[in-house]
This record gives sequence, C-alpha cells and structure tokens, in this order.
Amino acid sequence: MPPLTRNEAKPEPIDPAHLADVLEGLAQAKRRQFATDAEIEAAFRRFDR
Repeated sequence: MPPLTRNEAKPEPIDPAHLADVLEGLAQAKRRQFATDAEIEAAFRRFDR
C-alpha cells in the first residue's frame, strides 16, 4: 500500500484506548465499507447546532 503522503514525518502515536477503533476503521476501509452520503450529512448536521 503506498503512503498517503510523501512526508517523511514520524507517524502520530495511537492512544492504546483508541487502538481497537483505529484497527476496526482500517479493516472497514480495506473492505471498502465507507459511510454513505446520508451518514456524512447527518454527522455534519450535528455540528450545526
């Protein structure tokens, strides 16, 4: 898998409390399970309050 950027900066550490969620997100991306447009719109609407 190619890098997302050509930046040689070190990766940010992952808080162990969030590791399971990060790994699940990576697994979902690998399976190409992405949020629908409606789910994204709903998430952004939460910030409009």
